Amino acid sequence: MRRAALALVLVAISCDGSPNARRDASTQDLGVWDAQALSEPGQDSEDALVPAALLPASDRASQAILPAQGSAVDGPYLAELDSCESCHPDVYSQQQSSAHAFASFNNPVYRSAVERLREDAGQGASEMCAGCHDASLLVDGAMAATIAADDARAHNGVSCLLCHGIESSTRAGNGSYTLRAGVLPLPRAGDADSLRRHREVARPSDPVALCAACHESFLSRASGNRDSLVGQNEFSSWADSPYAGQGAARVDLVDKRSCVECHMPQVQAELGDVAADKSGRLSSHAFLGGHSYLAAMRKDPEQLERMRAQLRSTVSLDGFAVREGTGWRIEVVMRNLSVGHRFPAGVRDAANTWLEVELVDEQGKRVAYSPKQDVHRLRALVANKEGELVEDRGTHHFAAAIADHTIGPRDVAVVRFRAPDAAGARVLRVRLLHQSRSTQVAQLGCRESRSRRGRAFEAALKERARTVLDACTAMPVTEIAALSRDLNDSEH
Repeated sequence: MRRAALALVLVAISCDGSPNARRDASTQDLGVWDAQALSEPGQDSEDALVPAALLPASDRASQAILPAQGSAVDGPYLAELDSCESCHPDVYSQQQSSAHAFASFNNPVYRSAVERLREDAGQGASEMCAGCHDASLLVDGAMAATIAADDARAHNGVSCLLCHGIESSTRAGNGSYTLRAGVLPLPRAGDADSLRRHREVARPSDPVALCAACHESFLSRASGNRDSLVGQNEFSSWADSPYAGQGAARVDLVDKRSCVECHMPQVQAELGDVAADKSGRLSSHAFLGGHSYLAAMRKDPEQLERMRAQLRSTVSLDGFAVREGTGWRIEVVMRNLSVGHRFPAGVRDAANTWLEVELVDEQGKRVAYSPKQDVHRLRALVANKEGELVEDRGTHHFAAAIADHTIGPRDVAVVRFRAPDAAGARVLRVRLLHQSRSTQVAQLGCRESRSRRGRAFEAALKERARTVLDACTAMPVTEIAALSRDLNDSEH
């Protein structure tokens, strides 16, 4: 029997209901400022047709407020982890397996993107990334120069002493935090007062706001872009969701849940961590999410399975098929059941989650399917100023968001397919499959890791952390949800 390709005819119907600031006398609290009106060069802002944009308090690429250079809180201080590991072996082990530990130049996928940004738009533009990815470099002003492969600060990522050294933060994004000027006080044996001070300083006063500082981002002229654009926005997506208590116009109720409850659940401390409670449990610092590619790069099957377990059943599938002559019209319904922000999240232009749809006959033989070039992908589409899609994480080329096919928290998306010639079809099968990065972005990371500079970083990472990141490894595919439906039950 001749195979008939499923033709995608309608996609995703949504149903929802430069220097860094330093601490000195001139430093002001973060607020908002009125940018110049978006207008042609030389046009007076009062005559502009577009009103002035309301933007974060600083026009710098990074929003981080850092201690003055030369203070005790410098790059080497933020990159030092041994003093943390001695008392917190469980937390240290978890963090070292996380995306936070591989957020900087030690990750070839990130390095591929940030190095192209630095080359094309200037090193200053990369400070947009550095406030969150490379704070150990940023605090020393090192982002203004070439980053050496053996620089320990470039292998630090989001460290213990960064997160636990932030005294305040806002939801502006691009690292909108104020880093404490003093070092974290360490407890001394037998000194209860020193332990109290350590706990008071190390414990974030508002963990959710701490997440917001980096899990919100934006592009501007400071990041090499012509106009200002919203970037990844997990915090805003969550803040507008029923998980944050926004129940207006909702027909269902869910319990409130924050970033910490989902991504830092209580786990058993197995290595004697002093932060464990009386039951031996503490907040996980593995920060599990959708980074299955990273776990595969690290050759860590246990971490990969934990991530897959977190991803499974986060989205549900339903659907039906209606006969049209010798073929079928198929409607697939996806619902974001339990992700507290858009799914997939993060850099949504590089996401790779897709629907696989097929029709089979009574013998289980495929008679129609969705070919790879026509699958429906859950991702955002961004264009450059020429109107061409930018699919290589070249953020400095971003000019406009064309579409966003990801699904908001507790929201629904419907996708229609047609199989115009599928005689003999008896069963509809649908799967929602996930990879954490697009094929093109993964290929760029692989190419970077095999370059001379990439191999130098790999050697330095192996010596420093006794691990490697193989960006050329096959990206794992995770089945999030599956549907099988007898077409006799679908007809009506």
